[in-house]
Amino acid sequence: LYDFEEAQKIENIRNNLLTITRLFGNFNTVIASIGLFNIIDRSFSHFLSFLENLDDSIILDKARRILLTTLMRGLIDDLEQWIINLFLEHKTDDIHYFDASFAENCLEIEKMFLENDEEVMNDEVEEDDDSLEFF
Repeated sequence: LYDFEEAQKIENIRNNLLTITRLFGNFNTVIASIGLFNIIDRSFSHFLSFLENLDDSIILDKARRILLTTLMRGLIDDLEQWIINLFLEHKTDDIHYFDASFAENCLEIEKMFLENDEEVMNDEVEEDDDSLEFF
């Protein structure tokens, strides 16, 4: 049977993911135009490609979706801190450390979802707990 509610939920998740990818893409365009942060630029471009081609099995599996959401929230927090340090507070002493750290975090997220298809997350997730989801 076709479950309209589930299909609508998946469509909403896909639309939100597309919005996030577009926003990340806009940020990446700004970073690329500055021309000083090649590592974060390449990492972000690669990560955007990963998000655009995200396998449906990750979106359909609630536990994996929550894990991805949590990891992406951490990534967004890192980006916000980077923006604050660089553009608002003009603290540039450790900016390239962040560059490398951000690249590593992007690669770790991709690796987790690309290599561990069966073992990404085996913890049970309550069906009514949507508190961590931003998709």
